[in-house]
Amino acid sequence: MQIRANPVNPAFLAIARPIHRTPVWCLTSLWIILIATGCASGPKFTAARTPAADRALVYIYRPSCQPWGLSPTIYINSVKTAKLTNKGYFDLELKPGIYLVKADWSWNSQVKDGIMFVPVDAGKVYFIRVTSEVLSFTIFPLNPYGSIVPNRSGGVMPTDDKTAYAEIVHCGLVEKYPGAADKIPPGFHFTNQSHTNSTPP
Repeated sequence: MQIRANPVNPAFLAIARPIHRTPVWCLTSLWIILIATGCASGPKFTAARTPAADRALVYIYRPSCQPWGLSPTIYINSVKTAKLTNKGYFDLELKPGIYLVKADWSWNSQVKDGIMFVPVDAGKVYFIRVTSEVLSFTIFPLNPYGSIVPNRSGGVMPTDDKTAYAEIVHCGLVEKYPGAADKIPPGFHFTNQSHTNSTPP
C-alpha cells in the first residue's frame, strides 16, 4: 500500500476550522443523515426473475461501501444507464454478447472509475458487483484536522450466485434513466475467444 505526503491546502483549512469547532453531537447527527439519504430506498431484492429464452438477465448491485453519500453513474456500452446509490441494485435484460460496464465516480468521491468487459449468454442470470476499495493513503503532515485521505479504486466484477445473494438481499431497487435500456446497443463478439474476459486498456 502506497503512502504519499502532500502540503496543506489553505482552502481546506478554511473549511476545516469551523467544522473542528462544531459540537460532536451535531457532526454525528449530520453523518447519520448523510448515510441514510445515500442509501437506495426502493423495494428490497427477494429473488432473481427467470430470464427470457433469448436474453440474459443482469443484476448490477452495490453493497454497502464508502463513500456512502456519493453514487457512481453506471454506463453499459457507453449508455448512461443508472445512478447506483449505496446498497442499491437494478436489472437489465440484454442480448447475448460482450458488454462494457463502467462505474463512473465523481471527482470528489476520491474513487477511480471501475470498468470491465462482461460476456453474457441467453437464458442465464448474472450478478455484477460495484464497489470501492482503498489502494493507498495520502498524508497531509501539517494538517491537524484531517491528516489522512484514502485513495480508492472502483471495482466492477461478476460475482458468483452465493456471494451475490448474501449481499443483494440488503439492497433496494434504483430507477434506471428513462429509455436507457432501449438505447444500449447489442453486445459485440470477439473473433478470438481468449479475449472474452479481458479488461480494456
